Amino acid sequence: MSLKKENKNKNEKVIIWAEATVEACHVVSHPITIHGTEGGYPFHGHSYWVKGYVESAIPKFTTEEAPRLDPPSIEKLQKDLKEAVEEVDHTCLNMYVRCGTMEGLAKYVFEKLLAMKWNPIKIQIERKSLGVGAEYSR
Repeated sequence: MSLKKENKNKNEKVIIWAEATVEACHVVSHPITIHGTEGGYPFHGHSYWVKGYVESAIPKFTTEEAPRLDPPSIEKLQKDLKEAVEEVDHTCLNMYVRCGTMEGLAKYVFEKLLAMKWNPIKIQIERKSLGVGAEYSR
């Protein structure tokens, strides 16, 4: 029985992604009031969906010349992404992220994954309830 030779296309790329959620508040520029009342709150919160995209590969077959080399697993990416956002989850984003914005959160997560030895392609942040988001890449 013979196996077809593996495609050696150098331009072939595989991208994997994982998602985590963050619940956090941020400081607002004007206090939020209820029905025009005095005072107000200096912060409010959101639910953020965070997606991390990284380059991967299709596992290579083991040969006599080269042992099998598996690419990073999606499960490992998901575990590390959850760890990357753990510090900001249920906090005030302004304590960790410039201006407390989702754009700043995307950069923060990108740099956390870099520090974990991943090579992120982009980080995507969504506020699904509003249908808006932001992406960060280099």
